[in-house]
Amino acid sequence: QVLTNLSRILAAELLCAAQAIELRAPLEPAPATRAALEVIRARVPFTQRDRFLAPDLEAMQDLVESGEAVKAAGKTTREGRAAGRKS
Repeated sequence: QVLTNLSRILAAELLCAAQAIELRAPLEPAPATRAALEVIRARVPFTQRDRFLAPDLEAMQDLVESGEAVKAAGKTTREGRAAGRKS
């Protein structure tokens, strides 16, 4: 139950962070942040207006639990690219 609650909290935080990053345009995020944002936006669109967010939060929770966004971000770092070559 604790891990489920944690993934829900992280999902909400990531959703807010993704929204905030895009609201700061034309500023560009770092490459790792951009990679994670692309994975997030493939599943959850930018919030243009008020809407029911439960489906978005559920999709974000799936992303948190799969580690997909973190993996995408990691591939942009020197360490991540080096680890990818070792595998």
